[in-house]
Amino acid sequence: LSVTLYPNPAWQTGIGFTMRIKGQATAYEGEMYDLNGRLVHRFRVTGNGSAVWNGRDLDQRSVDPGIYFVRVRGGGAEGTSRVVVLK
Repeated sequence: LSVTLYPNPAWQTGIGFTMRIKGQATAYEGEMYDLNGRLVHRFRVTGNGSAVWNGRDLDQRSVDPGIYFVRVRGGGAEGTSRVVVLK
């Protein structure tokens, strides 16, 4: 399972960050976490596709600059990646 975050490092803008996911599954689900292990975002993707994270947490507040981790699961596989968010 391959997870690519683009751009990385990412500048906080209104557009967001694209997460490209490639693997053998028909659907994927995942989460984004901050360095403290706090869940900040959940997503689902069908097929080998992409999801966009708008840089906001579950309460729709803009996240702080820092390092974030993404964990993706699908088809019995799991992948992780990280993104650096700059202000």
